[in-house]
Amino acid sequence: MKFFLATLAVLTLAAHFCFHCYRKVDDLETQLKIASQKEKIDQDQIRELIYLNDDLSRNKEVVKSQGYIAGILDGIKREDHWNSVWHDGYNRGSEVREFVAESFIKGKSETVIEASGKK
Repeated sequence: MKFFLATLAVLTLAAHFCFHCYRKVDDLETQLKIASQKEKIDQDQIRELIYLNDDLSRNKEVVKSQGYIAGILDGIKREDHWNSVWHDGYNRGSEVREFVAESFIKGKSETVIEASGKK
């Protein structure tokens, strides 16, 4: 009878140990599966963030280009503004040309004194 009880205890202990090992392996497989799913989700989120960042930078460039084009079109459409800008530039160019001509006529030293504001 003692031998039977000892054998029964050993068999029960072995069964519990096998069940424990099986559960441990099953838990590890579940954790591995969850970790791989988490990694896939993280990779998808990173890809999405990279795409959104690229899309945002493309949108910024488009907005800059649209503003530049809108400014050019606005300047072209307002003929009075366009003419005044052109004439102002032309007049400034004429003034510079006249100043250079005067500097050659008067001499370099007098022109430098006039440009510095000392008389």
